Amino acid sequence: EEIPIHIKTTYARHKAVVQALAQMHPYDVPEIIVLPVIGGAAPYLDWVRQQTAVVQNKRD
Repeated sequence: EEIPIHIKTTYARHKAVVQALAQMHPYDVPEIIVLPVIGGAAPYLDWVRQQTAVVQNKRD
């Protein structure tokens, strides 16, 4: 049984996501496609950028 999923990330991080999915997927040729975002609600797009940002560990 196949279950489609949507994964949101930024363009800058999409190659890493595609690579990770391909390595984890059991199929030899999984359907992994990247779709461009050409617009949307600014607060949501800002949220995606914030959630996918690389965070460096800071020690207090």
